[in-house]
Amino acid sequence: MYEEGAWRTADRAHEYPVVDDIPCLVYPPDLLAEDSKWMAFYDRFAPFYAASERYLGRILTGVDVLQARAQVVEALPISPGESVLEVSPGPGVYQSLLAARLGAHGHLTALDLSQGMLRQCRRATRTQSPRPSLVRGNASYLPFLSHAFDGLFHFGGVNLFAEPARALEEFARVVKPDGWVAFGDESLSGEWRARSDWRSRLLRRMNPGYEKQPPPTPDALGLLEECVAFGGLAYLHICRVMAVDGES
Repeated sequence: MYEEGAWRTADRAHEYPVVDDIPCLVYPPDLLAEDSKWMAFYDRFAPFYAASERYLGRILTGVDVLQARAQVVEALPISPGESVLEVSPGPGVYQSLLAARLGAHGHLTALDLSQGMLRQCRRATRTQSPRPSLVRGNASYLPFLSHAFDGLFHFGGVNLFAEPARALEEFARVVKPDGWVAFGDESLSGEWRARSDWRSRLLRRMNPGYEKQPPPTPDALGLLEECVAFGGLAYLHICRVMAVDGES
């Protein structure tokens, strides 16, 4: 039930504050140091993120960021009318693309650990249809029932998670059996790793995430397709949620 600016369980044993009309369902209450550090960073950087990536990102990488985002969403196995969770939407740079694929009868939920990013996401999606339901939460402890969504999209962030393996298990848990999970992040392709020009040297120096490899896919996710994204600067793994005995 909702009372006095917070959601409370029926037995009143647990209370979840609502800030800026966004429910805060972060767990654990004391975040691991890595998660706390990046949450604080993105809270400060949120107002500048989208413009920085769009303009400065193109100068540094040579990649048309808008086109690259569109290609990522085009690769997703979305069907109109689905219920989709986006984990770590940041300022909502993928939201309009996801909404267009889902259509008017689809449903979007967006979860981020950064309150600042969620504020930006709300501004970016105020006229879109469907508009996302915004939730503040931890990707490694998703505050949703099992099998709640038809699909899940996450792009950019898993490199920074304190518990990336746990997050991927959670991605699989909240999606219906035979549903889809697509996740990706920065990681240099073989072609980029072989380069030694100023761009490759600068990117490696600025962001160690480019040197990271994709995390192992858990048994709960069957890898369907591995895509190269952002001109070889990132990957996208498209997976099917594996049904376990007794599930359908």
